[in-house]
Amino acid sequence: MHFQAPMTTSSATTAEYIEHHALATPERLALVFTRAQCTYRRLYADLRRLLQAMQALGVQPGDLVAVCHADLYLQLLLLLACEAAGAATMPFQASDAQPEDFEGFALVLTDSPLAAPPAGVRVQPVTRLDLQPWLLLPESGLPALTPVQRRDDDPVRVARTSGSTGLPKRMLITRGQQQVWITAAITATGHGEHAVELVTLPLAVNAVWTRVLVCLHQAVTVAFGDLPTLLRSQTITACFCLPIVLADLVAKSRGVAHPPLIDTVIVGGGQLAPTLVEQALSTFCHRLMNIYGANEVGPVTRDLDADSTGWLWAGVEVQLLDEQQQPVPLGESGTLWVRGSANVGGYWGNADNLVDRFVNGWFQTGDSARWYAPRQLQLLGRDDDVLDIGGLKKSPYPLEATLLALAGVDAAAVTTRSLPDGSVQPVAALVLQPGQALTSVLQALRPHLPGWAQAMVGVQVNAMPRTPGGKLDRHALKALVSTL
Repeated sequence: MHFQAPMTTSSATTAEYIEHHALATPERLALVFTRAQCTYRRLYADLRRLLQAMQALGVQPGDLVAVCHADLYLQLLLLLACEAAGAATMPFQASDAQPEDFEGFALVLTDSPLAAPPAGVRVQPVTRLDLQPWLLLPESGLPALTPVQRRDDDPVRVARTSGSTGLPKRMLITRGQQQVWITAAITATGHGEHAVELVTLPLAVNAVWTRVLVCLHQAVTVAFGDLPTLLRSQTITACFCLPIVLADLVAKSRGVAHPPLIDTVIVGGGQLAPTLVEQALSTFCHRLMNIYGANEVGPVTRDLDADSTGWLWAGVEVQLLDEQQQPVPLGESGTLWVRGSANVGGYWGNADNLVDRFVNGWFQTGDSARWYAPRQLQLLGRDDDVLDIGGLKKSPYPLEATLLALAGVDAAAVTTRSLPDGSVQPVAALVLQPGQALTSVLQALRPHLPGWAQAMVGVQVNAMPRTPGGKLDRHALKALVSTL
């Protein structure tokens, strides 16, 4: 059982949209930060300034350029300028960068030294001081924008994802695939006159970049920064976030006296607990949309309800398969496979052990679902080992290896459990050696916890639940820790 419908693409580039808005409504706000703002006129002028800088560095159509900058405005400008020059870009953070991340790249732009510079790739410093001469060029002397002709199959972005498998991977996204995301976002939410959308995650997140492009295409103001601070000085009409960020926004908005309500909050990346939805609607928003999709394939369902049930998005095909790779009947659960025009077809440059995720144009998401009705899908959670921490997909294996290396630990597994407030908490289940104290093991673990696992708690179990074949039964483990 699967469905398909067409989606449209646009021939205009983001730079051309910015040019149009700068000429038609030059004083309209394009970007708002906690302590600064930028009109479309200034954005267009600075974009042309840095486009000249990128061309002077030799950036050409078809190049792959990685961009890192602590100043969000400059990072955004560099990404847009490289795209206007015809290059495909990848935003990154210097602290997370590995040499293999830049394989195939022509240029790395960074304001921070790389701990392990990539061999054979040009690394260009782009501190504010380096860019200052370009940013001071007089507006009157800037040349008009000369669009680079691009086809739908030209690459525009290298996206890094940990979704679906929980391990970092790279995907080469074409202009046509990116436009599918943009069209879907416009269809789902749209924006009225004088709209202002807050984005709450780094530009490296593919869905965040999509939301920024949607706003710039529609002459909408993009807001970056702390929600309570922005609400005191700016009317926010829409917000995009992950479930884990939504819970944080709910908590922060409680500290604002009589906070103005946001019209629409768009959530992506995971299922929402009903209690969290209720808190968000009663605290700071009129409407909440939970959109399900995968970086590898695009949007799948729109506006999931409290039971994680939603209608299929136009432009995708969906099938649910059992363990024998056979379609399941209506009402029964199966593994979710998706095919659509935004399917990247495979991970770029690596992940040979993940080729079974992409079969004949289909992508296996790793999620379990069932048909609630024709064209209506209900998500049931992960169908594999990956942890879903409020929309962040994380593999349990590295942390389990760390646990097993600690003194006094005989067996270890990492899972999650839902809390009464709707948030998700990581849990370490441990089988300890006789006489070993749980508190001492957890104390030894703390220095090794990554950021997403800082709220982790530990529980001691007598034995790990196993399948008949002797493998760890993660579904049974999750049920077990929920009772402890």
